[in-house]
Amino acid sequence: MPYDTINPSTASVTMTHTCLFTGELLPANTRVEHTIPRSLAGRIRSRIVCSDTFNKAAGDGVDKHLAEVYQALFNRLGPLTPSAHRAPSLQAFIYGSDKKYTIDEGMVVRQTNVVVEKHDPATGKPTCFTAPSIEAARKFAKSAGIDPTSCKCTPVSPAPGSRGWFDSIGLSPEVDVAVLKAALLTFDDRLVGDPIRRFTRHADMAPVRDFVRTAVLEGRMGKLSDFILGLQYDRLYELGRLRDEIGGTRSKFEHVLIATTNSTIHCLDLVFWVASVDPHAFRISGDWHGESFTCILVSGTLKGSKTWGPIWLPERIHFRPKPYLSSVRVGITPEQAREDAKRALGEMRIHQSQAMREARNLVENTADEFVRGELKWDAQMLAAEGCVGLIVHAVRRRLETLYSLTITDPEKRAKFVECIDHRIAATRPELLVDAIKADGVADHVSWAEWLCLYRALLRELSVLLGMPGDIEPSDVGVVDIKKLSI
Repeated sequence: MPYDTINPSTASVTMTHTCLFTGELLPANTRVEHTIPRSLAGRIRSRIVCSDTFNKAAGDGVDKHLAEVYQALFNRLGPLTPSAHRAPSLQAFIYGSDKKYTIDEGMVVRQTNVVVEKHDPATGKPTCFTAPSIEAARKFAKSAGIDPTSCKCTPVSPAPGSRGWFDSIGLSPEVDVAVLKAALLTFDDRLVGDPIRRFTRHADMAPVRDFVRTAVLEGRMGKLSDFILGLQYDRLYELGRLRDEIGGTRSKFEHVLIATTNSTIHCLDLVFWVASVDPHAFRISGDWHGESFTCILVSGTLKGSKTWGPIWLPERIHFRPKPYLSSVRVGITPEQAREDAKRALGEMRIHQSQAMREARNLVENTADEFVRGELKWDAQMLAAEGCVGLIVHAVRRRLETLYSLTITDPEKRAKFVECIDHRIAATRPELLVDAIKADGVADHVSWAEWLCLYRALLRELSVLLGMPGDIEPSDVGVVDIKKLSI
């Protein structure tokens, strides 16, 4: 059955509840907090499973590491997520450049500082500079004592694709602890009305509860190796089939949480398939004496998506350890650990890059207000640069930005140009004169037609060149081998 985004039981504390990890009694004024962090667009909130002290320690510690891993994905999805869950802007840089950038939601790059590009040799005054906005350009010109009409100002300096924006973030014990903690809290909250099957409170779960408490409050993570199974990329097909089996509307980038027993070896495993991208798996009990089951929860991340579960099934799916896809390795040399980490990062990049492309494609094809705003911005900037702010030119400029890494290849650029020219040539002439002035004013723009045209071009280019929005990883991978305190 579908749940609202807030468990009805969290509205007030009318019975005795204790913190899952510390065991302390939760008072009536316990704060309502997200079980899955808000940075991951978590929709379930609770005040009956976690103490304020433990929640704050997790938020100040392991949850920050988890947020970093998925900040780019949820930034890109920003226009499609509820405003309360949108990721903050990211700081970005371009190698060898003095320009500073911020990446706003939807992966929109904005220059944030004024940079002088050229000076007059005689007077030393700027003759060309870039600025984050028309207002910033005027303010700079006034402070520099120059006539803004006598020099060239580019309000937005084009960035070379997405090169160098993000450093790759790999596996870490802190991320695994944050994922494990979030999954246990979510199951604990959803199962509060079913104390018999509330496996999170079972006696066999005492070791994992103790471990999470120690890891979060004391930073001692050495026993993580007792519980971690690693990322289960080889089970993605089975996970997807299991998700389809439980029914309900399947939304893009939803979180799927699965707890399942393996009666053959008497264990209980937990998988948190974060954003339907990375399936983090844990063996939360290696000596399970309870009933056999599979329990599934689903939490949507996008606007209009729902939270589903718990849904109970017979024992359905089993998992195996994936040592090289784990953040903790025992009994191997540092050299082997580095080699395994590089292999893992390569596999993770494949899935995360695909997720980024799919997120971009989803935003560009469904977020009408966002796309209109970006096309209007590009047209306005073209007008400010001295060109006519035609929407058709803004469309071309935006597509060039989306495919900037792809069309560095001359053959692919030729296909790109031919596709756009062919489509525009078939467009009615009256539409092609729609424009935005430098001050943002437009007499009339047929936005419905422009969105149709823009998305038709996206579909054709996706067939020719693949989905847009890839990120080029850094050539240098740094693997941090940590010593864990037991």
